[in-house]
Amino acid sequence: MPGYDERDVRSLPTAAVRPSCASGHLRGAGFQEVDEKTLIIPAPWPGTPAEYWQHFYDVAVPLRPLFDSLQPEEFQQARVEAVDLLGANYDGSVVQTTIAIVVASGTR
Repeated sequence: MPGYDERDVRSLPTAAVRPSCASGHLRGAGFQEVDEKTLIIPAPWPGTPAEYWQHFYDVAVPLRPLFDSLQPEEFQQARVEAVDLLGANYDGSVVQTTIAIVVASGTR
């Protein structure tokens, strides 16, 4: 993306879900027997791909600087492409997506 420094992504909240990041934080806090798993779980959206995209844009406030760094025509193109991609998972009433979550535990 023109004008976007990919190193900026490290400051985003999603950087905390990189593999071994959570377990590293637990070990750093003194936990032992640390276990970490990345789970892929269903995340169905009850609405259209366009509604999903709008919701994502509305709640992904930490990503707003990235979105807002785009020229209006680039933003519109990205939006159209995202909605098209989501459309492949739309069954007429629900967008069937998945999300990755990182779960970590340890003992003190």
